Amino acid sequence: MGHPIERRKVYELIAEQARAGLGVIVSSSDEGDLLGMCTRILVLRHGVIATELTGDDITEHNLLHAMEGTD
Repeated sequence: MGHPIERRKVYELIAEQARAGLGVIVSSSDEGDLLGMCTRILVLRHGVIATELTGDDITEHNLLHAMEGTD
């Protein structure tokens, strides 16, 4: 997703679906997207869940470490 308006529309659609009680799976390597949209983040490494972040554990610091494999 490149354009900020497109990105905002996607964020709004995801938030709308979440408010309706639906689960939404987001696949992204953009930490800003993940931090802005997700209430639960699973970081995969070699196709296996390496880290799960929820609640107060969803921080930029924790996410970057998990993505780098230094968690």
